[in-house]
Amino acid sequence: AGISLPSFDGTDDESEAIKLFYDYSCPISPALLADTLRSVSGYYLVGGNTYTMSLFHHMWDQQQDNGGETNAIGHMQLLRNLLADGTLFYLGHSAGAIMSGPNILTATFKGIDAFSIVTQPYNAPFLKLPPSESADTFFAPDKDKNNLSKARTKMLEKMNEYGAWRGYNVVEALSFPHYDSRPRFAS
Repeated sequence: AGISLPSFDGTDDESEAIKLFYDYSCPISPALLADTLRSVSGYYLVGGNTYTMSLFHHMWDQQQDNGGETNAIGHMQLLRNLLADGTLFYLGHSAGAIMSGPNILTATFKGIDAFSIVTQPYNAPFLKLPPSESADTFFAPDKDKNNLSKARTKMLEKMNEYGAWRGYNVVEALSFPHYDSRPRFAS
């Protein structure tokens, strides 16, 4: 109540809307991810774009800032350790379920996740990149805006750089939580 949410309908100042968006956001760090995992009983990973989700989990997992912890491990390994200890449960929906497996290749079965959207330069004001990345290193150049081939190439480079084809590997089987509800003669 009383919170004015950002709007991009053309009537508000876009820079003010972006500022409000970030003011309502919580700063993220590897230490915050680890502290949060240690303080909860369950981990629910929502649906969304599987490729983007995996890339960002892997990018943040590989950051060197460990909040001063010695022998710190990334949040992905910490999650696996807490699951193995029985102190945390994992629940994933759609992309979050796909991420539970050894890799995310079943995301290609969905056929609805845009592979190039996250690296488009117009997303720069809305994405919190980890310290290892900058707008210049992560996004396709402005001159290539809306060039799907260039954006897909950039995304492939980032997926490979961070090993983001891997899932959490908390279940041994590949997960594909979708079905086509449209009846077909073949089915």
